[in-house]
Amino acid sequence: MADWLDNHLFAGAWPTAVVLAGLAVGVAALAVQSGVARLLIVAALLLMGAIAAPIADRLVTTPGEHADALVRALVAAAEAGNLGAMRGCFDRDGSIHYGSTESPGMDFAEIDRGLASLRGRHRIASNRITTLDARTDAGEGIVDLSCSTETASMGGMGAVPTDWIIHVRRLPDGTWAIHRLVWTRVFRDRPRASMW
Repeated sequence: MADWLDNHLFAGAWPTAVVLAGLAVGVAALAVQSGVARLLIVAALLLMGAIAAPIADRLVTTPGEHADALVRALVAAAEAGNLGAMRGCFDRDGSIHYGSTESPGMDFAEIDRGLASLRGRHRIASNRITTLDARTDAGEGIVDLSCSTETASMGGMGAVPTDWIIHVRRLPDGTWAIHRLVWTRVFRDRPRASMW
């Protein structure tokens, strides 16, 4: 239930508000048509819910919203080749998985090696985020990220599409960090550690 509230009320509440307002109008019309005054109370409650949803959205930052902001910061740091900022996005106990979440994870040293390559031989020449969908699941923020990226090592061959699943959690000190990075696809292939 908490994840549903995070994903539908506290993050992107406008669709919920529109549905509640529509229901309020419908119930109010039914109340007037049928002459049942109690239905006006229901309509008023629905209208109050429609007003409260966007307010709640502004007051609460969900794990999915934290994840969205953190992944955008990571992408910006990667595009700039800012190794310190990229490292700052990760939990030092984090892992990287190639192909799927179920693949064996490699520790932060592997992540750090890959990040360092983005400052060197795989420096990003151009990048475009094609998809960034964030949600909350079991108290974590999860982002499905797709990018179209060209690196210096590609020798002008053009941009390469990649897909990622990024898990973000709150650390004991209250900060949010990436603890699982899953590289699911490069072109149509399963990625390998040697690719970055």
